[in-house]
Formats: sequence, structure tokens, C-alpha cells
Amino acid sequence: MELYILSKQDLSILSIAKVSDYQINLDEETNAKSTFTLIKTEGLKKDNFIVVNGLYRQFLFIIDEVQTEKGSDVVTITALDISNIFDRKVIEKNTDVMTSNSIEEFIANTMSENFVNSDDTALNISYIEIEWLTSTKTSVATNAENGLYNFHTFLTNCRQYKNIYTDFKFEDGKLKITISYKEEPTELIDTTLSEVTDYNKIYEEDVTAKVQVYIREDGSEYNLYLKTDRTTTTNKDDPNRASGKIEVISVDTADKAEEEALNVIKR
Repeated sequence: MELYILSKQDLSILSIAKVSDYQINLDEETNAKSTFTLIKTEGLKKDNFIVVNGLYRQFLFIIDEVQTEKGSDVVTITALDISNIFDRKVIEKNTDVMTSNSIEEFIANTMSENFVNSDDTALNISYIEIEWLTSTKTSVATNAENGLYNFHTFLTNCRQYKNIYTDFKFEDGKLKITISYKEEPTELIDTTLSEVTDYNKIYEEDVTAKVQVYIREDGSEYNLYLKTDRTTTTNKDDPNRASGKIEVISVDTADKAEEEALNVIKR
């Protein structure tokens, strides 16, 4: 089996590798992990993408962890379903769209506002294209706490309880996402993976480059950004901003926003 490793920055192909052993688990409801064993190659880094072209469909993953056997070029990759690019808290907004228009439109709008076309262009995922194919007027609970909810968990609940699926495909240099109602059986592909008992784990620092603070008393927001010299700024257009992940937190009053945002970045 052959797999492609793609950059999370621009979807460029970093390497093509032959897989010696693998276990693919497509149970998204439990966020199950898949495993691939191969010879060390370029691009084996947390959050880069893995593409496996099957006979009838693509299998898309995001790298979660990389392990190397001591004294060997053999690498074992632990990967998650690509939907985990949305594994982040977002502010609960405009949930009435689910019943007035559709769940599909609400999902598309939330993806666009928080991940693709936000006002923070430095952290937008510009290669994503979104389309919804059906319109289902009903609602799914966000299970928000203090005005925040995990968007990936919400997508899983939409699929589990309302048969609203979010499908992904790499095509023409884009990550194309379609949202639609359908009924599909859960797929499980499982092969025997040889046990790796002696390995080195590669630890990567997951840098928080932005903290978005939702202020509950008035619904406003405060944003704090990390710079490459390890200082912080509130200027989203600062040329020395660091790259990394976004954390979203909630505070009750505005006077706590700066302190709590700084605490997150310091962690």
C-alpha cells in the first residue's frame, strides 16, 4: 500500500511512502486511531496529512504521533480522521440557523467563520472549500459550556443523531468539504499490526499562537497573539506573529481576559 504525506500549510506533497503494516479504523464516533508502519521519510510531523488512495475512495488522516524503533529507520505513525482539523472550541453563535435554514448551512457557516474566512487571516485554512448539498431543518445540541463548545464533537453528534455527514476530499490543490444528509453504515478495516516494544517517541511542542477569549458579560471578544520572540501582542497584523494552534476560552468579565489569555500561552 502507498500513502502520500501532505503539508498542513499548503497541501504540497512532502513524500510518497510504501507501508509495510497498517491498521485502519474508520469509527469516527469514537475518534478511533489508525496506525501505519513504514520507513522514515520526509514530512512525518504532527498535524501533517496522510492520504491513502483506495479503490473507490480516499482515506484521509491527520498525524497525531510518530514513533521510531531504536537503531532502525522503521517508523510507526498514529493518525486520526481528518475531521480532527476541527477539534477546537468555538463560540456558540447563530444556532437558530439550524431550524430556520438548515443544520448543513449552520455547519458551513461555522467552519467559514472560525477556520476559513475569519478576520485573522494569518491562521485561516485558505485551501478549504465548503459546500452543503442538502437542507435539513432540525437542531443538534451544541452542549456549550460558558458559551463555548467543541466543534469536532458537534460534527460527530450531527452524524450520529441526525445523519448529517461531513465528507472530505483532496482535489485540485484544495481540501473539499461537502455536508449532506445520508445514511451510511460504519466501516471498519482492521489488520494485524506487529507489536513495537522498543521505540523512541518524538515529542513535539504544540505551540498556542492565539488565545481567543469570549467575555460572557457582554458577548465581546479579546484576542492575544504570541510573537516569535516569545512576547505577546494584541495586534493581529503584527509581522512577527508565531504560527501554531488557537485556544478559545471563556471568562465572565472583561477585566479577567488579559490575565487568563496570558496564562494559556504560558502553559
